[in-house]
Amino acid sequence: MKFLEKDLEEIIYNTYLESPEKLSKKNLYMYGSIKRQLKIGNYGILDLLTISKDYDYEFESVWNKQKRLFEYKETLKPTLVLTVYELKKEKVGISAFLQCYGYIKGLKDWFRINKPNIKIKFRSVLIGREIDKSGSFCYLPELIHDLDIYTYSYDIDGLNFKNEKDYSLTYKGF
Repeated sequence: MKFLEKDLEEIIYNTYLESPEKLSKKNLYMYGSIKRQLKIGNYGILDLLTISKDYDYEFESVWNKQKRLFEYKETLKPTLVLTVYELKKEKVGISAFLQCYGYIKGLKDWFRINKPNIKIKFRSVLIGREIDKSGSFCYLPELIHDLDIYTYSYDIDGLNFKNEKDYSLTYKGF
């Protein structure tokens, strides 16, 4: 059965609202609150966005007068994690990747202007029926730590997801 991009979005969105664990059982892990069809100014309308909270360590060097040396002060700082999901009904490739990062750029600009004191991490997730393996695109998840690519399939058990990673050439020629 073939899906339209809108159908895929609707299934993921509604399932997540009902029970995020159902998606986890299907190998798609999402966290936080979810937004759908969010307009990011002139950057476009993104498919799905999740917003969650995390904590990052921040290090600051402080001069200790008594010891006459710098010491590191460590603090735990709340961080907003925004994950942009770009869905494609067929093949996920470089254009989906660039589209997703265009939305991230728009979100960065919005937060820099409207909420400049909030610390933010961005993640991107691309989902499609297959991944473009014709070039070097399939290597990106290994090289970009905040990028995940999933493919989906539909069978008797419903919709299932597979995290696409660890691609390498069969013959490396070293």
